[in-house]
Amino acid sequence: MPLSVFDNIPDEFLLTKVKQSDKEAFVAVYERYHKVLYVVSYRYLKEEGRAKDVVQDVFTTLWEKRESIQVNTRLKSYLYTMVRNRILNLIKREKRMVLSDWEDERETLADMDNLQPAIEDNHWQKSLYEAIDKLPKQKRLVCLLKVKEGLSNKEVAKKLNITEHTVKKHYTQSLARLRVLLKTC
Repeated sequence: MPLSVFDNIPDEFLLTKVKQSDKEAFVAVYERYHKVLYVVSYRYLKEEGRAKDVVQDVFTTLWEKRESIQVNTRLKSYLYTMVRNRILNLIKREKRMVLSDWEDERETLADMDNLQPAIEDNHWQKSLYEAIDKLPKQKRLVCLLKVKEGLSNKEVAKKLNITEHTVKKHYTQSLARLRVLLKTC
């Protein structure tokens, strides 16, 4: 790789040039730090794609906010802090999503508990399976595997080669549709 005119230039000077929209200086900063930032990101996220996304986001933000950023420390420390903050925000967002999925699953289980007495009644069981037959194919398969065979979300996901999240989504949507269909019975 050819040497850049910025290879031996201090970070402070590079940052000044980046703030002046010097693309070569920005590329020099990227080349100097993207690998080490990726290693840090990967260490915490344990997933190549997400680690790369975090580093890409940091450098995108650095470029987009280049004129207004205030770096009161070394550039390397500033970039590390940006990576750390992105990772923490990502983890917080994922926790909220997991909690949301858990709430959906809890509601789904409550709905199933409400349907259980109806399933035990032969007339209702027949009505339930007729209603399930009216569902789209994938939702119908998910419902039949969960209701008739008593499989868990994980088992259904493996059997249908889809994610557990997709199973939960199909099942939750199916239960809502079944409630409507069964009210008319």
